[in-house]
Amino acid sequence: MAGDGACAPAATRARIPRQPVAGFVRAEYPKQTADMNIAAFAEGHLQNYSVVAEIFANMEEARRLALGAWQQIFTLGRAPLATLQGVSGQIEQAQRAA
Repeated sequence: MAGDGACAPAATRARIPRQPVAGFVRAEYPKQTADMNIAAFAEGHLQNYSVVAEIFANMEEARRLALGAWQQIFTLGRAPLATLQGVSGQIEQAQRAA
C-alpha cells in the first residue's frame, strides 16, 4: 500500500546507501560484527522484499523470546539460525496461553 512504508518505490530504494547501514551497525556492535557482511542483512529491505511486522496476542512474550534468540544468533554469535525454529514454537505456545 502506498504510504505505509512497507514497500519503497524503486527510485527510493536506489537512493538508500548500503554502506551507511552497515556503518551504523558496525559502530553499535564493533566486536560482534567484525567478520560479518552487514549489508546482506539490509538487502531484503533495499530490494523491496516483504518486511512485515507480525502482531501477536501476547506481544510482550513474543518480543522477549524473539529478541533473546536474535541476540544469541546475530549479536553474540552463540547460537545457530536453526534456534529460531524452537523459538517459533515457544511463541506459538505463548499465544495459545494468552
